[in-house]
Amino acid sequence: MRYSLTKHNLNSLIEKLHNLDYSKMWRIEIKEGKHTRSVAQNKYLWHIYKILGSHLGYDPEETHELMTYRYLRSEKEVMGEKIITIQRTSTLNTKEFNDYIDHVKAFAKNYGCVLPSIEEYDGD
Repeated sequence: MRYSLTKHNLNSLIEKLHNLDYSKMWRIEIKEGKHTRSVAQNKYLWHIYKILGSHLGYDPEETHELMTYRYLRSEKEVMGEKIITIQRTSTLNTKEFNDYIDHVKAFAKNYGCVLPSIEEYDGD
């Protein structure tokens, strides 16, 4: 069971804990949550992917793959073999997502592509 605790649903969590089967052993882990990117931020990102992709000759999906590879990749080692992994933008918190957008915008600027700010974006 996963549960996002707020001050408004504490009683509901307590009830769920009371209803556990106590003949079993349970492990409960509590960690601070993080605010993930909003739908509006994600729409804006895909809007700038469309503009940048058009400028570079790629569709938005290809642009997404290029940008995530460039800015969200990491290397892991599995049994001595190096493996490249790409973090999904949906897992980024609000600050990480904004930093990622800043990287994409800087990349675009380096290639002569001017992207609108999020304030200039009309949401379409």
